[in-house]
Amino acid sequence: MSELNPRNTDVVLGGQIPTPKDGVVLGGLARIEQRLASESLSLRLQGLKDIIHYGDRGVDIAIEALSDRNLQIRQLAGKLLRIHGGERGRNILLDYQPLSYFNTFADWRREIYNPQIGIIDPDNNAYVVAMTNSGQAGKYEFNNFKSLIKDPRISDLQALFFQIDDNPRDRERTFTIGLEAINSARHLLSKLRALFIGDSMLDLQSESNKSKLEILEVRSLLISFPDLEILEIAGHFGYHQLDCSQLEHQNLKTLIIKTENIPADNIKQLCSISLPNLEYLELWLGKQGSINEIKKAMQPILSGISAPNLQYLGLCGCHDTNSLVSEILSSPIIDRLPVLAFKMGSMTIQGVSALTNSPKLKNLKLLILSGEVISPEALSLLQKLECKLDIRNNQYRPKIDISKHKPAKERRYSPSWE
Repeated sequence: MSELNPRNTDVVLGGQIPTPKDGVVLGGLARIEQRLASESLSLRLQGLKDIIHYGDRGVDIAIEALSDRNLQIRQLAGKLLRIHGGERGRNILLDYQPLSYFNTFADWRREIYNPQIGIIDPDNNAYVVAMTNSGQAGKYEFNNFKSLIKDPRISDLQALFFQIDDNPRDRERTFTIGLEAINSARHLLSKLRALFIGDSMLDLQSESNKSKLEILEVRSLLISFPDLEILEIAGHFGYHQLDCSQLEHQNLKTLIIKTENIPADNIKQLCSISLPNLEYLELWLGKQGSINEIKKAMQPILSGISAPNLQYLGLCGCHDTNSLVSEILSSPIIDRLPVLAFKMGSMTIQGVSALTNSPKLKNLKLLILSGEVISPEALSLLQKLECKLDIRNNQYRPKIDISKHKPAKERRYSPSWE
C-alpha cells in the first residue's frame, strides 16, 4: 500500500484500536503467564486481570492466586472470581475465602478527594469527602464535596465515603442536610455502587467515643439511588423512628448499620425493607429493648421473607447474644446461611454449646465470633465445628481465685532517707 496515496481497496493494518476492556490479550496465555511470573507486583496484578478472561484456565489461575503470598494479589483474585468467575468461581470463594464472596468497601482503597488531583482511579478508589460545621446552627462546609461533583470524571465514580461531623447545636437537621446534598447530586452520580454516610469516627469498641449524629431517615436515599449495591450507615438510631413501610430496593447487595443503640421499632423498619438481592447484612443491635422485642422485630429477615438471598448475617453488640443464638438456630434462614457473625456481644459457653450442638449448621462455611467472650472451654467446643472459625479480639479474661492467693506480708513504709 502506498503510504502517500492509499486506496479504498488497500488492506488496513491492525493494532490501531486498543484491546477491549473485557477482551482477551493478543499474544495469548504465554505473554500473560510471563507477567504472572514476574517479580513486579504491578505486572502480576495486570496479568491476573487479563487471565480471568481466558475461561476455565483463567478461573483456575485466579483460584491458585487466592493463596498467594501477597495480600493485593489475594484480594484481586477474590474480586475477579466474584465478578468474572461465574458460579464455579463464587462457590470456590465461599469454600476457601468466604468474605471475598461479598461486595463490600474492601473492594476499594479509601482516598481523600483532592481537587488538585481529581478522580483518577474510580475503579479502585473510594473517594472520601466531609461535611463539617463551625459549631453554629445551620453553618456547614461542603468544600471537597462541591469540588467532587464538579470533577470531569464524576460520572465514573463508583464508591463514595461521605463523612458527617455532628453538630450539637443542630442535631435535628445535621444528617438531613448531608442526605439532601447527596440526593441532589444523584443525576451526577450515575455509576455510584457503594456509599458510606454518617459518623466515620464512631468506635463501637469504645465507651468514650459513641456517636451523637442522629440518623433521621434512609428512605429517600434508597429511592434516589436505585442502582446502589452497597450501603453503610453509621450514627445514632435511637431518637427518631424510621419509616421504611413498603420500601423496596432491587439491587442492594450489602447493608451495614453501625450504631451503639437502636430501638426495636427501628430494627423492625429496617428488616421490613424488601431486598430481594441482599447477600450481606450486618446490624448492630445495642442495649435498647428486650431481647424478645428484638427477635420479633427481626422476623422478616430470619424468616427469609424480606431478604431471600441472604448469605451473610452479622448481629453485633447484642446484650443477650445467647438468646439471640437460640432464635437464629430455630429460624428458617439458618439451613442455607454460609456465613454467620456475632461481634462484640455477650455470648457465653451457653451460646457456644447451642451452636456446636445444632444439626442445622451443615451449610455454614464461616463462623465469626470477633470480640466475644470466648473461654478456653468454649473454644475447645468450637473446634468441633466443620466450618472455618474467625475468633479475633477475644475478650476473655480468666478470673483470679483469690482464695488461692495469700495476702502479702504487711510492710512498713520507709522514706528513702531512713
